[in-house]
Amino acid sequence: MRELDRGSVVEVAGRLAEAMGVASRASFVACDVTGLANLDGPFDIAFLGWVLPFLDPIEIDSTLRQVHRLLAMSGRIVIREVCRHRPRSTTRTQDRGRDRHGPHDRVEGSIGPHSAR
Repeated sequence: MRELDRGSVVEVAGRLAEAMGVASRASFVACDVTGLANLDGPFDIAFLGWVLPFLDPIEIDSTLRQVHRLLAMSGRIVIREVCRHRPRSTTRTQDRGRDRHGPHDRVEGSIGPHSAR
């Protein structure tokens, strides 16, 4: 299996956009989280993949704020992370008195109102 670097990810995305007939309306940028401050938006979609577990909580907060800054008003963020596999449970577990869902539950929401940047 071939390992993808940033350049090849952009190349593959460009070929997919071409095949879908949307290449004239699409552009792609790849960078690591340390380069977000140097980008200018707006972007319709931001994809973070396999990065958050390697950041400390302050870096996660900073990264998500930078991505939010770069998104268009109706922009979306997609976060893909690998989670340790556990059998899915239909019951909730208690965590220090707080109710929480299991590790495979889907969480949806937003970072906050766009006007509150």
